[in-house]
Amino acid sequence: MRHDFDSTELLLRQLPQSARNEHLIWMFDTVTRSYEDFPVDKAARWIGFIHGSLREPVLPEVWSSPSKTRSRCSPVSTATGHLVARYREMVAGYQGDARPLVTAISTMERAIDYASDGEIGFWTGYLQALLVDEGLTTVAAEREYTRPVFHQAYHFQGISIPLSFSPHKL
Repeated sequence: MRHDFDSTELLLRQLPQSARNEHLIWMFDTVTRSYEDFPVDKAARWIGFIHGSLREPVLPEVWSSPSKTRSRCSPVSTATGHLVARYREMVAGYQGDARPLVTAISTMERAIDYASDGEIGFWTGYLQALLVDEGLTTVAAEREYTRPVFHQAYHFQGISIPLSFSPHKL
């Protein structure tokens, strides 16, 4: 099933050639091609990361639908909640303009309390991209730290651990 990521695709495809980030295009192509193999929050994190890298906080409709509500205590929301303190600590020592980062953390916290796992994933990915872009973490560090956190949440929900995708493995 193809989900509607037209807004994300449009953002990527309209970038001038000099500004295109091949890794973001690879991420988009991978997540849209393999969407059904991703837990919803992982797919949303990838799309959120793309939007965060492009500084475009536009949540795709697939995750903003009121029909996607969930219990406030989902394993994904609990797992994501554990990341907030880590991200706040990263931002606390930041010497640049921290307002976008603080706003993204607050948005992520609100999503944890009230939104679907997809929306939580989107805002987590969005914040992770901002943190990476500001040099406060790396993609590799985030994968290393968050992978066991989310794998434990998937195990608790009875969801198979998703495949690991890497542009270097394709």
